[in-house]
Amino acid sequence: MGVRRCPWFVPASFLTPDGRTTVRYADCHLLLAWPDGARQLIGPDAIVLHVEPTLFDVTPAATRLIDAAVPADRQITLPPRDPDEIPRPRAVRELHEYLARPKRPWCSRC
Repeated sequence: MGVRRCPWFVPASFLTPDGRTTVRYADCHLLLAWPDGARQLIGPDAIVLHVEPTLFDVTPAATRLIDAAVPADRQITLPPRDPDEIPRPRAVRELHEYLARPKRPWCSRC
């Protein structure tokens, strides 16, 4: 029978062009939590790992796992963010900007 790994030992990681950014749950100094599911984990070396459900495939179950893995005394629940402050994928953001821009009339005589 295989050994089950406890989520407290599994690090949260994000792969960037410069390498991997990792914050181990057990070593997380601070977890900022927003009601929309966004999380920021701050590690002992001041590395900040952003978990944005609007940009990545982060399920509510994954968010609950993160919350359960970081000790409660290191968590801060923040108020809801303004909808304009919530990051959106580039394509969605560009579409909203395109739709919001002033329109020129299709006819030069109009």
